[in-house]
Amino acid sequence: MKKVCVVLFCASLLSSGLSPYMLKAFAQDLTSIPVGNEGEDSFRIMGYYSANDNVDLEKAIQWESVTHVIYGSLYMEKDGKVSSPQDTEKLKELVLKAHEHGVKVLIDLKEADTSAYAALPAEEIIQKTFSEQVKNLIQTYGVDGINVDWAPQDEKEKQLFYIELIHELDQISNESQTLLTLSVRHSTGETKASELSEEVKSILAAVDWVNIMPTNDTETMSYEESKQTIAYWTEQVGDGNKITLSIPVSENLEPVETKSLAQEQSKPKDVEEMPKTEIKEETKESMETQETKEPRETQETVQEKTNLALNKTGGVIVLENEENAQQNETTLKQIHSTVTETEELEETQTANKVKNDMPKSIKWQPTKTYEQGEIVKHNGVLYIAQWPVKEFEPEKSNTAYSPWVVVGTNMGSVYALLHLQKECSNFYCFK
Repeated sequence: MKKVCVVLFCASLLSSGLSPYMLKAFAQDLTSIPVGNEGEDSFRIMGYYSANDNVDLEKAIQWESVTHVIYGSLYMEKDGKVSSPQDTEKLKELVLKAHEHGVKVLIDLKEADTSAYAALPAEEIIQKTFSEQVKNLIQTYGVDGINVDWAPQDEKEKQLFYIELIHELDQISNESQTLLTLSVRHSTGETKASELSEEVKSILAAVDWVNIMPTNDTETMSYEESKQTIAYWTEQVGDGNKITLSIPVSENLEPVETKSLAQEQSKPKDVEEMPKTEIKEETKESMETQETKEPRETQETVQEKTNLALNKTGGVIVLENEENAQQNETTLKQIHSTVTETEELEETQTANKVKNDMPKSIKWQPTKTYEQGEIVKHNGVLYIAQWPVKEFEPEKSNTAYSPWVVVGTNMGSVYALLHLQKECSNFYCFK
């Protein structure tokens, strides 16, 4: 399946200075850089948009902090039909706004009841209806993919239905060049990998990535549980970059002043008229209830889980989209900040290492410039220059170093250094 994941940090790649990712690829092998790649390995930050939300999309969604938005949810019926969006114009507006911000939109697909998916392999007409409905959905609204909610993956009697469903959607995805993703439930590894059949593993291989979700809507995963479930599902999928880790929305990121104001506004209007004894008892009861509730994410755990996802997976997904995008601190903004700071640190460290490793006594002289689109022949292989290319070589008196090629943008940003062979005579350019 073609990957069409959006590059999240194109801005940082266009900043001046060396890009470690392009540098590493060029330094290893020029042929390893795929032409026209849209960022298969870019880190994903995903958020939900509820079909019930009646809000200003520009203000409600934190466009600068996400790469993908999941619109939820639409439901498959027993006859193969897929429910229409509650507000068709709102979905069209969502897709339009998202694409303006370089964000992709996926539709979350669920079954209307526990037997809906079971009808899919039963009759050919149901399969045909379902296929036509999904294709029409993609064409009508211009969405970028489908996310399937696979809630009962541990119920073996239902696995067959999901296998048929995913294979059907995989064909549609290939034809429409759209994404196909799967949401699975958190697992600590108690279920052994060997218990998943080869057929089930085949659908994991077919999808673009797998979103790890809590076992229910109120549960959160601790840091250790997140590590365990990442390890488990990575073993199933075979590639950590195809895993997306869920992070719940935090209530502890908003500044104290704002939270205090919200708490004041939420007090009963007649609080002053209530007897003090009743207030005291109510406060005690609220504290006891709060202690028994599942702990919410804090700023520290959001950072920890984001860093865990950066090291072990290909992205994160925020389970709710109820935050006010105008707040100074939100879970999505915290995640985006953590990811950006990590990439900038790695880029700076790599750039400094390259700079320190380069011979300081050598004067590098530009000898040739190849424009974007020109064909360059190197070691008998033809390449199309994706950016203007400048060839540099050291002082002729110093033969210890081979020529270098610097690839840069029109703005002069250096992307990569390629250490060529000593003899540069086989490096040609053709109009």
